[in-house]
Amino acid sequence: METIQLKPIEIFFCNINKDMNLTGHCHYAEVIIEFETLGEIGFPAFKDTFLEVESFVQGLKLTGLKMTNEGVLRFITEELEKFDYPATKKYSGKFKVCTVTLKIMGVQDENNHANGFTTYTKIVHNPTPAVMGTPSKITMV
Repeated sequence: METIQLKPIEIFFCNINKDMNLTGHCHYAEVIIEFETLGEIGFPAFKDTFLEVESFVQGLKLTGLKMTNEGVLRFITEELEKFDYPATKKYSGKFKVCTVTLKIMGVQDENNHANGFTTYTKIVHNPTPAVMGTPSKITMV
């Protein structure tokens, strides 16, 4: 399997995590998207295509989310899977979202967050297993 990973996209999101009894709070985070190459040309990594993806991710409504951090990752991933990537069409690339990583910066607060990054990864697309050749004939002597 071949993949192409984009540079981190910076976001700021706010969530209310009732599942863990946390009050509303906000995080700086980075979204890292990896695309599986499905043909000779995968995701065309050019200024216009990257800016399109960056603008799309940064344009998502990421405030007032009533979900866990895992839910935020799933939400972003689902939106990326639905996106049409119009700027890539002229380059004839064939690709599919493979993994999405949400790297969240925590800071000590009233919700007991720890300082530092915590990384959440969603594996979106399980690659097609490689086609194996015909096994060799084994001769017992």
